[in-house]
Amino acid sequence: MFSHVPLPRLLEGVAASLRLNVAPHVDDQFAAMQIRAIDELLRNLALCTEWRMADVTEELASVEALLLTLSAAGWCGSSPDQIESPPLASVAAALERRAVVLEQLRLAIAWALTQEADDPNMAHARMEIVAYMRAENTRERARLKSGMYA
Repeated sequence: MFSHVPLPRLLEGVAASLRLNVAPHVDDQFAAMQIRAIDELLRNLALCTEWRMADVTEELASVEALLLTLSAAGWCGSSPDQIESPPLASVAAALERRAVVLEQLRLAIAWALTQEADDPNMAHARMEIVAYMRAENTRERARLKSGMYA
């Protein structure tokens, strides 16, 4: 019989069981480190088993803001009315929109790398690209349940 426990909760439960019930009884340092690594892996997998609408819409908003900045700097790949998201009714619709927007972002960044750096609009656009990448990296690291990023 299949469990009615949601997969994220199941993974978190297995991780907690390893951490609380198994790890205290392991004397070998290598084995203890392996248990910690598995615990961390399971807790991070629990975060990735399903998309949360809030996470997808937050990501869409930051990508769309960057695309608007790149449009203002001269990128002609999308018009502002194509960039801004319509209201999204489901996670599936948000993920479809995400795929489109990330492809636009890939094309826009490729375009920005071919432009003259001494143009003030492009200098600003490139700074915004770097700021976006840093913010996304920070956001993703904050979601990880890891001693490395805590």
